[in-house]
Amino acid sequence: MNRNHTKKAKYIIALLTTLLVACVFSAQVFAAEWSDTLNKIKTYKFGDSREPLSVIEDYVVSTSGDAQKREQLEQDFAKLLRDKNTSLDCKDFICRQLWVIGTGESVSALENMLTDAEMSDMARYALERNTTPEAAKTLRNALKKAEGMQLIGIVNSLGEKRDTESTDSICGLVFAWEIEVKEDDENKKKTKERENEMLSLAAINALGKIGGEKAMSTLAEARRKGTPRINQAAAAAILTATDNLSK
Repeated sequence: MNRNHTKKAKYIIALLTTLLVACVFSAQVFAAEWSDTLNKIKTYKFGDSREPLSVIEDYVVSTSGDAQKREQLEQDFAKLLRDKNTSLDCKDFICRQLWVIGTGESVSALENMLTDAEMSDMARYALERNTTPEAAKTLRNALKKAEGMQLIGIVNSLGEKRDTESTDSICGLVFAWEIEVKEDDENKKKTKERENEMLSLAAINALGKIGGEKAMSTLAEARRKGTPRINQAAAAAILTATDNLSK
């Protein structure tokens, strides 16, 4: 190798070394800045500056097509959801980001939120678009634990996902309006009866989206036995299921 080639080789090695050091330094700087940004949003409350939220939103968009970066992002988001010191507004923001990038990585962090009155809706929002089997399974499991408005919301989400595996469980909720409410307080009794009817309507609507033989037979029975409102909802759900079959 002549002197010129030797000098050129040394120059290239020096340049590559410099670039490598710069990349390592940049990665370290980014990691520190990213950690700082996550800490800033941890206590976010509606009305605070959205600047750190915007940084995260932009980064989420920039990672499109990069599975490795999105996996790390999702893990960071899951840690925030599990942290008891993370504000509700921050968790709501995180769930909106998981609506975009959510996979099985974040499902377990969302699971306990489903039965919480304050967090159920935001958790469902993140899980509805999550196409992994874990997301649907978590929603199905929550049917056995949730009550009231949280249960109604979960039924709605399973309908949106057209989750055929939840058909049997949802069919069992269609006739909730028939349940006799034993309550001395008249206002509480009416509230519970109204809630039961809402659950029936949610189940009927979900079955219309899910479709299938058992769903159709249950809807037909609800139409025969139901109140005018239940009858109308069941008829509409049957039309929805029939229309979906033709698509």
